[in-house]
Amino acid sequence: MVCKYYRQTNKGKRCVFLSPKDWQLLKPKYFNMCQGDPKRCPIYNRYENLINSKDFYKKPQNSDTGLNVTPDEEIKPTKAKGDDVISEI
Repeated sequence: MVCKYYRQTNKGKRCVFLSPKDWQLLKPKYFNMCQGDPKRCPIYNRYENLINSKDFYKKPQNSDTGLNVTPDEEIKPTKAKGDDVISEI
């Protein structure tokens, strides 16, 4: 079995969660897991646990804006007239 996250990239075949530089450093440690049982790999397990957690699919609190908090109501956009702005300069 080959790990589904061990893929061909423009920098060669590597774990997609590691940069090319990190992959070169960590390849001896992780390569056997990529080619064998990826469930023994801590990177694979960390990602899978994150995806399978309930928090990953949690919706933002304010679904209208997609923000976790309500924006300040005191801040209101204003329009400046070009002539007024130029005259102040």
